[in-house]
Amino acid sequence: MEEEMRTKHHLIDALFHCRDVPAAIGVFISMRNQSMPDEITMAMIIKGLVLNNEGYLAWKLFKTLQSNGTEPNLHAYTSILKSLSDRGSYMEKRVSIDMNRLNPDLLKAAGIQSNHLDFQHSPVPITNEALSLFRRLTGFHQPNVYIYTTLISCFAKNNVYQAASIFEHMCSNGVKPTTETYTALFQGCAIFRDSDLAFKLLNHMYENQVIPNEITWRYLLKSLLRARVDTKIIDKIGDIARRSLKNKVVNH
Repeated sequence: MEEEMRTKHHLIDALFHCRDVPAAIGVFISMRNQSMPDEITMAMIIKGLVLNNEGYLAWKLFKTLQSNGTEPNLHAYTSILKSLSDRGSYMEKRVSIDMNRLNPDLLKAAGIQSNHLDFQHSPVPITNEALSLFRRLTGFHQPNVYIYTTLISCFAKNNVYQAASIFEHMCSNGVKPTTETYTALFQGCAIFRDSDLAFKLLNHMYENQVIPNEITWRYLLKSLLRARVDTKIIDKIGDIARRSLKNKVVNH
């Protein structure tokens, strides 16, 4: 049974990477019929749906699990938080998402129900949903750096000050931020034109010896430009960025 489950896990993963969502769901259904799915399988399905821009279905499966008394694992929470963050991007880009791509009978057989849940047009703000999930998660799991960074990324686009508060919570719990964490915050600084917060984050990043990448520098400079910081200061930081990236290339 264990060998068969491992084989099906590899198959599901491969099908999701090939963008064949119906086939991946089909394998999941066959596992359900044999009473095989466990929390690892559920997390794989949720992650696969999110990777294939099926955040709506991932959300429905996640909520179905909770309503059935099954607590999703840390990986499932991470994927759902990512989908909430991505949902903000879908709305900004006004991407048209066809919710009827998959056969309803296929979804029913997979146990994906809760039809009253409307992920894309929820009256609850994305950030509130994300924070609610995070609070529930901390009751069952210890958040890791990826969970924190995903949550910060979600908030930075809507409320950078809430994102900064989560960042402080992260650091106070001894979770070390990564380049991606700072990049998400700098993006928020650019959106909200907050150069003061950007400079504080830059100092914090150097104190923690985290090396910024090209995207990090881009958002930092963008935040300074949008906040109308003195061009001499921006030019100086631009020079530092170029030297930093050049040294990074030489060292590699």
